[in-house]
This record gives sequence, C-alpha cells and structure tokens, in this order.
Amino acid sequence: MESSGFILLHVLFIIAILFLIVTGSIFSYRNEVYITATQVEHIQVESLFQMARLKYVEEQMEYKEILQAVSYNFPNGHVEITISHFTEAYRKLQFNIQPFNQDYAFSINHLIHNDIFHQ
Repeated sequence: MESSGFILLHVLFIIAILFLIVTGSIFSYRNEVYITATQVEHIQVESLFQMARLKYVEEQMEYKEILQAVSYNFPNGHVEITISHFTEAYRKLQFNIQPFNQDYAFSINHLIHNDIFHQ
C-alpha cells in the first residue's frame, strides 16, 4: 500500500493555509498603508488650520477694522479665511484649505470669540 497520495494531501493543505496567511497579510499591509496616508493628510490639514487661525488672530490684533477675508501661503498648503457670520460676541470663520499635494480642498467652519482680539 502506497502512502504518497496521503502525503500529497497534507502538503497541499499546508500550502493552502500558507497561501491564505500570506494573502491576508498583504491585504492587511495595504490597508495599514492607506490608513497611515489618510492620517498624515488629516494632520497636515489640521496643522494648516491651526497655523492660519493663529496668523489670523495675530493680524487681527494689529488692525482696528475687521479682516473680512485673508489668504495665507504655507510650505505645505494654501489657506483662505472668510467671515461667514459676525456678531458682537463671535465670528464664524470659514477656512478653505488646499494642501499642495492634494487635488481637492477642505472646508472648516470655526467659531471664534471676539474677546480673543482684545487681550
């Protein structure tokens, strides 16, 4: 009685399991690369938002009249700020953020109290 067919079945089963493990690892790695790229993009957009907000506050503290629209160029993107709503207590600023390595822009609405400009 020959057992070569029995051994071949075990070898094919082990190869199939290894193939599934390698394929799953490749898909998991591709997903991690995509998630990392998305997180880096979000960090860039958040950094552009914070830099533009700080620069707007600094410039507004220098001027007496309200800055209705400003535009800033930073090393990793371009930001335009416009006032979409204004009251005596706060301003609603709209940030249009265009990172240099992206084909699309991000829009963020931000409320800022007017007290910050009188410190």
